[in-house]
Amino acid sequence: MQKVLLARALMPDPILLVLDEPTAGLDQESSKGICSYLKELKGKKTMLMVTHSVEEMTQLCDRLVCVNLRVSILSSDDLLCSHYSFGVYH
Repeated sequence: MQKVLLARALMPDPILLVLDEPTAGLDQESSKGICSYLKELKGKKTMLMVTHSVEEMTQLCDRLVCVNLRVSILSSDDLLCSHYSFGVYH
């Protein structure tokens, strides 16, 4: 179902693509396929994505916003790693 929803969202060729857990409930192969496709869109589309997958975040995002009682804007893997080393999980 996630693949169909992603395809449907891309049909009108949007400027902004809003994705809420785009790989939730998918097997690993399907998840990798969607992530690979989203990587191809990087630089061509503006994407706003909600995910709990640290792997997806680091592969697909240029900037990360973590929300847990306060907003943290992270712009590098180093910041992300130090942020998560405190045991904060979003």
